[in-house]
Amino acid sequence: MRLAAFFVAAIALLLIVVSFVLYFSFAANIRSNLEGDFASDQAQNAFVARTVNHLRDEILLVDGAILVLVSGAGFLLARRTLRPIQRNLEAQKRFISNASHDLRTPLAVMKANLEIAQRYGAAANDCDIAVSSSLEEVDRMGRMVEDMLTLSRIDARQEELRFSVVDLSQLLARIVEKMRPLAAGDAVGLDVVAAPDLNARCDADHLQRALVNVVRNAIQHSPSGSTVEIGAARVRDRVEVAIHDRGPGIDGDDLPHIFEPYYRREEARSPGRGNSGLGLAITWWIVEQHDGTIDVSTAPGLGTAVIVSLPLAGPS
Repeated sequence: MRLAAFFVAAIALLLIVVSFVLYFSFAANIRSNLEGDFASDQAQNAFVARTVNHLRDEILLVDGAILVLVSGAGFLLARRTLRPIQRNLEAQKRFISNASHDLRTPLAVMKANLEIAQRYGAAANDCDIAVSSSLEEVDRMGRMVEDMLTLSRIDARQEELRFSVVDLSQLLARIVEKMRPLAAGDAVGLDVVAAPDLNARCDADHLQRALVNVVRNAIQHSPSGSTVEIGAARVRDRVEVAIHDRGPGIDGDDLPHIFEPYYRREEARSPGRGNSGLGLAITWWIVEQHDGTIDVSTAPGLGTAVIVSLPLAGPS
């Protein structure tokens, strides 16, 4: 806003200077051109005064209109320009607050576990439990830090992708095996049905990371005893990967924002979930780099379905 005010002030100063120059120049020209055209100097001076005053009023009116238009346009453009910056600043403040809380929680858990291990070092079972719990928290913090670094590289346009032809059915099988321990820990089943020979030109590591983020979210929001269904099929010249959970669904107010960096739903803020608020933003970027799309459909109490659509690889 200060920049807009400075811009308006500069325009106002320029208008004042130009208006004074025009005013005195026209007044001098009128006086010189009317010499001898009137019967008396009094009549000439009266005409010149009326003309000059009329000119002055018109100049002031034009200046005022220009200032109003410039001021309005300047402040509107400034607000429009600053709006995304303000949103990013607010999002980063929100993320710093969330990340501080999320990092503090695993650190507190690790500290407690190490204190237990130190105090009861003779009990091997207690040490194993403490070490296992600490390793889980280290993995959680590692994912959070990796998400931060990835998003930083994305913002700096330094994240590189290496494309090759990949069988997505095999990629999904690897993802399911990778996520089974997490699902088993939450008593959630994983069911995958993928058609064969679903070849796509993609960066296998990045695409796996994108789909893992979606599957992890589905598991974490699924009730115990439910199943996350994962499917892949050819739809015309594309392949669609669908991930469907039976969780509580996504609130309508949250749905437009779930792929924004640093954004997290309220229920995702509880400790122990390991959500940095960056995973789905990274997923969106990866899919976009593959000329793909993500569609999300949800209903309260019926779960959420995420469909990732990617172009099939052309004939080699």
